[in-house]
Amino acid sequence: MKIASCTLRQRGASAFTLIELLTVIAIIGILAAILIPVLGHVREKARTTQCLGNLRQLGLAGLLYAGNNRGMLPAGNWAGGGNWAEKISPYLNLDKVTARSRFNCPNAKTPASDLETTYSVSYFLDKAPLNARTANLTSHIVMYADAHVMQYDGVWPWNRAGYSQDQRRQMFRHNGGTRQNAVFTDASVRSMSGTEGGAFRGEGNTPPNNWAIAGMGYVNNGFDTNPSSPQDFSP
Repeated sequence: MKIASCTLRQRGASAFTLIELLTVIAIIGILAAILIPVLGHVREKARTTQCLGNLRQLGLAGLLYAGNNRGMLPAGNWAGGGNWAEKISPYLNLDKVTARSRFNCPNAKTPASDLETTYSVSYFLDKAPLNARTANLTSHIVMYADAHVMQYDGVWPWNRAGYSQDQRRQMFRHNGGTRQNAVFTDASVRSMSGTEGGAFRGEGNTPPNNWAIAGMGYVNNGFDTNPSSPQDFSP
């Protein structure tokens, strides 16, 4: 009987009490509350890095294309025939199916077809005085950038009057919906703030000079009703 009594006491001593179980559950809850946001932030940073890597490859492919085409940058469908994505795809050293992954940001809405992309070419790339020629560059400007889902079309700065708020949110899809990624005409990449991403550089405008070069006069030109100076993005 003594042996049995001792065994029961040992078993009872090894069991968790209700208070101990609640304490363990509380600790697990606290750790989860700490770790889940951190893991989400890490995942977001990884997607932003992947997006910037995509854009860098697109920018390098664009410069390689220009090097083989008398300094003509691959601009929109309206410049020289064919769309910009088709022009640079051969320079990505990927087959057509694989190359498609480079034209979509991991943080963007999924395009409905292979004819759509979540990056786009700057509408200014083929406008005077640049005319899509590397020889005319006086400063490095946006070449391709995060855009709303579209069919290989061109993209304006976010404060273009014709964009819906949903389209603008799609463009600013990094860092909690506050940054827009872009590659410039020297193949450098940048995660732009709302002020940078909305900047025009026409006469009377103020820096930063991201989308266009001096003397282009694309502010309030009758087609687009952007403000005469940059403004910040409000999601």
